Amino acid sequence: VIGKERYSTLATTAAAILNLSLNFLFIPLWGATGAAITTALSELTVAAILTILALKQKQVSIRDFFLIPIKKIIAALIMFVPIYFMNCFFEYNVWSFLLIVVVGALTYAMMLLVLRDSFFLSVLKKGIEHVKNHFLQKEVKK
Repeated sequence: VIGKERYSTLATTAAAILNLSLNFLFIPLWGATGAAITTALSELTVAAILTILALKQKQVSIRDFFLIPIKKIIAALIMFVPIYFMNCFFEYNVWSFLLIVVVGALTYAMMLLVLRDSFFLSVLKKGIEHVKNHFLQKEVKK
């Protein structure tokens, strides 16, 4: 408990009110698409409120706010290319969807590796260590 829980509650409550209000407007007009739009706007509202509060309280600097995610943004933009073309050329079904998801995830991961994203590399290192330890424990038990 860090004493900042009220901010998350405030942001979530504001987003829920916005979502409910916009649902009354958008769902009659656009159905499920309207519901998706209102949900996206509500999530954006939560992110915006929490970002503004973090910046105001100097929990993160504006410089860090824009520089930290740059590698992830580049990786996401590059990931978009194969996903876009696969979406254009494949007939939509469960198998093409799964293939697109796998190709997108692999492209994103490869780009984070190429760009040497520190968070991704630390998670990857911990995962490899976990797998090694798991197999070493099995070897010792035999």
